[in-house]
Amino acid sequence: MGDIDRPPVSVWYHFGTQFQDGRRAGELEAAFFRHYDFDFLKMMNDYPWPLPPGVRAIETPRDLARIGPLSMDQPSFREQLAALRSASALVGGDAFVIDTVFNPWGIARRTLRRHARTFLKEEPQKMLDWLATCTESLKAYIRAAAETGIGGVFFSVNGAEADGLSDQEFDRFVRPFDLAALEAARSVGPLLVGHIHGKNLRMDRVIDYPVPVLNWSHLHDNESLAQVRQRTTRCLIGGMDEIGTSQLTARDIVESVLAAAQEAKGGGFIAGPGCAVPADIPPDLVRAPREAVETLKT
Repeated sequence: MGDIDRPPVSVWYHFGTQFQDGRRAGELEAAFFRHYDFDFLKMMNDYPWPLPPGVRAIETPRDLARIGPLSMDQPSFREQLAALRSASALVGGDAFVIDTVFNPWGIARRTLRRHARTFLKEEPQKMLDWLATCTESLKAYIRAAAETGIGGVFFSVNGAEADGLSDQEFDRFVRPFDLAALEAARSVGPLLVGHIHGKNLRMDRVIDYPVPVLNWSHLHDNESLAQVRQRTTRCLIGGMDEIGTSQLTARDIVESVLAAAQEAKGGGFIAGPGCAVPADIPPDLVRAPREAVETLKT
């Protein structure tokens, strides 16, 4: 990567490739990156968190104990790692490829679904034990991902919403497991993004997380870039409204990115969405953030 004369930019959405093999998924995402000439490729990770053989679902707190350490030979891990290798080989040294990694509480939401909060309330120790086991498997996955040639991690933090877990629950069931996973993620590569997921976020819960880059939905029900900039000089990603995208024009998005760049002054800035944009938006809207940063060249 050469000298930077403008803010970097990237856009991402869900490709719906979780039914395909990882190599093909990696090829598709690399083609997307090349087509729009972005500065880094944020890989999606839509394969489900694996369950061991014989376990189809977790329905009761007792089922949590059936989930021990997971092998990287599990299909979901295997295919995502194949996607990372494929994309890294195609992108080469032109840009960083970063993998989406969900925090342990995010994995709980995706795997346990509506049972996650119930188990936390009814059997907190069983939930803590499961989260600890999940974290060990996640760290093993991160170490395996580091061997694929990627240059960083997009760490998706669930659980920071003010109307979700209490402060005490966050400190007990989210934060320690996040910090353990982030310690592993820091060794993957230089581009480590903390994506704080959700609405009505409590940014004070995560503002001290050891990540050099922060990303969140700053245009909807959350603190603005300017508000967070007052508390940190770290690099901030934003400018593209991922929720209202399909109703905007390319000019709207360009102006929003330029406004975000102004709000983020005083630290680094990367142009991008606050979360994944709709996969069916027209190409001119996907290109708009790149058009915006071209006007910011120095």
